[in-house]
Amino acid sequence: MLNNFIPLDWVFIAGILLSFFILVLTFDAFPGEKQGGTLKLQCAYSVSRLSLFFAKYLTFLVLITLTFLLGIVICLATISLASAFQVVLPSVGQLIAVLLVALGYFSVFILLGLLFSSITEKPATSLAYSLFTWMMLVIFIPSGMAMLGEKIRPIPSAFKHTERVKATVKEINDNAPSEAKTYFPPGYYGGQAYPHMDVRKKMIDEIEAVSNEYKVIRFNDQLRQAKMAVSMGKISPYVLFRNISECIAQNGLQDFENDFAMVVSHRLVLHDFIEYKDSEDPGSLHFVSSLHPETYSSAPVNFEEIPVLTETRQKPLAVLEDAAMDIGLLILFNLVFLIVGWNGFVRYDVR
Repeated sequence: MLNNFIPLDWVFIAGILLSFFILVLTFDAFPGEKQGGTLKLQCAYSVSRLSLFFAKYLTFLVLITLTFLLGIVICLATISLASAFQVVLPSVGQLIAVLLVALGYFSVFILLGLLFSSITEKPATSLAYSLFTWMMLVIFIPSGMAMLGEKIRPIPSAFKHTERVKATVKEINDNAPSEAKTYFPPGYYGGQAYPHMDVRKKMIDEIEAVSNEYKVIRFNDQLRQAKMAVSMGKISPYVLFRNISECIAQNGLQDFENDFAMVVSHRLVLHDFIEYKDSEDPGSLHFVSSLHPETYSSAPVNFEEIPVLTETRQKPLAVLEDAAMDIGLLILFNLVFLIVGWNGFVRYDVR
């Protein structure tokens, strides 16, 4: 039944929805109470402004954290109904780490809301500033940096890439001997060797090598473009939060690049294994070609002998080292908004 529901992206929920919810809660923290007259009464007692400021900060932080935790607990409880679900220690550690990062991200927007609340006289003005800043930090900057990255580091379109591959394949085909261009449909072999099959196989192998090379080139071009967009987008707390979370979960751009390299490497290992098993079959023509599967061995292979692609994952400390810069920038956002917001509240006219 769970397959009928859209998967929940809690990084998206925390990064987009809850950050917006925070600003809706905090925009009138001081102007609202000022208009109601309660802020003047609070400051008239022996309660310091520092205590009042951090009391509001901690109240909002606890409230939004409990909301976030409640959603995750309900989600995990629902998933746990599936028999295949297992909670392992590394996953628990990753979840706790993401929760801690989420606290830092929530803190940024709480301090941002308190900042605008402490420099404006009217709740409507504070709300306008908060919503505009939220749109810039969460919506426009991440998407805008992606578009800017495409402009700064342009790459050929998929159509141009396909046309380039076709042109290279045509060149190889035109320069190949005429014997290599003779195509024999599957099933042609009837106990006799294919005429000029060795020449044709050489051409086919060259075409496949070029095609695979172009795939890797296009992947690297797209990856560099994406990395540039992410690097420029780090002026947004949302980009930082997503990057750190992906780094902890090990499913970000760097991990995708590592996985792609492992797949490319394993493909060569698997090809060597096929050729090795084919060489053991005396009845095979030993022409391992993707276009002519009948020319190499079809003898059964022990499943246990097939090379297995094993994923390698970084150790927790290595993951934290990779995310250290982003964590530092997220802390810097908190410090800047805290200092500016606190200075604004110190000078705030509560009358």
